[in-house]
Amino acid sequence: MKENISGLLSRYDLGNFINLYWAEGGFTNENYIVETSTDKFFLKKYLRTTEERINREHKLLEYLKKESFPVPKLIPNNNNRTLTEYNGDFYTFFEFICGYTRVATNNVSEVEIKNIAKTLAHYHHLAKHIPMDIEPLIPIINRNYLEDLYHQINGILQNKKDLDDFDRKIAAVLEKKTEELKNAADINYRFLPSLFIHGDFHAANLKFHEDGEVAAVFDWELAKYQPRIWEVLCAMVFCTKKEWTWNFYTAIDFSRAKQFLITYNQINPLTPEEVEAIPPILKSASADLTWPLREHYIHNNFISDRFLPINAENWFFWNDQNIEKLKAIAAEILSTQTKLL
Repeated sequence: MKENISGLLSRYDLGNFINLYWAEGGFTNENYIVETSTDKFFLKKYLRTTEERINREHKLLEYLKKESFPVPKLIPNNNNRTLTEYNGDFYTFFEFICGYTRVATNNVSEVEIKNIAKTLAHYHHLAKHIPMDIEPLIPIINRNYLEDLYHQINGILQNKKDLDDFDRKIAAVLEKKTEELKNAADINYRFLPSLFIHGDFHAANLKFHEDGEVAAVFDWELAKYQPRIWEVLCAMVFCTKKEWTWNFYTAIDFSRAKQFLITYNQINPLTPEEVEAIPPILKSASADLTWPLREHYIHNNFISDRFLPINAENWFFWNDQNIEKLKAIAAEILSTQTKLL
């Protein structure tokens, strides 16, 4: 990256280059902190997205900034554009925001959990009024895609001469997840309020002030039109997990999960249909191995392997017993639910 930074900075009026630091986090993009003679800036190099999607992300950020939502300001180049193409790659400079993040998302404090829930509830309120064209609804679980992916990965495993430990683990898990997928409940999306969700809302994509308040929300390139309860559950799982793993194959702290849902619900009430959909959605989501399979076998991103469950039983955490615990939380929320106007 250092060989490109001087040429990239020549497209901006940000002062003279002093230093470049790799920013922790980011597995589908490269993130850096750039220090110049005038200030520090956050630099993102986009790796797996299109110019159209990036421009849509920037339009969303500009709207949120005007609404005083905590997002970093986009820095325009000398042509007054926030996206710069240089040597065939796309880059964006953002203002640098001080604070700390939680890359190890299982270390989120109770204060941070409440503030994450509040911030998400606030965003979802604003998302109802985003001045952007509404795209088609993207289902939470795409059975056809998953079945094709699982078939593809099974073929890869069968054609390998020597399976390593990771391959053997995945082969055993995949067999059971395929069966889980067949038995997963069909979710009626028509009765679930949908909006333009962030798409990757978790503590590692946030910065916090010292008091635990959210200073900024980053990484909006995965924003999409989906049921909001899906994003609520994703955020809940990520900030209440007991083990630093990814997705929904992990143990969570149910008392903290309850606190997250109650905090969100007090600010932006869920509909009865959304609350009732919580258990079947999480049960279905636990059958989805898209992320670990695609990263490892399609993108050859082996860094992602370290976020998978250490304990074998956590691949199947959402068993009947834990689903019942979740149903009890959902029932409690419904019993105290304020009627929507």
